[in-house]
Amino acid sequence: FIKGERSNYITSEDKALIEKHFPQATVISIPEAGHWVHAENKDAFYETVMNFV
Repeated sequence: FIKGERSNYITSEDKALIEKHFPQATVISIPEAGHWVHAENKDAFYETVMNFV
């Protein structure tokens, strides 16, 4: 999962639920970004996605 560090879209409670349903998941926080991580910090978003694939 990818979230912006300035976004409250994925909360601490959500992280626990994500880990329960997807035990191997990680939540990556993109710096200097809100909910629109792909637009607000496109370089960090691109790097994160490319490291995953």
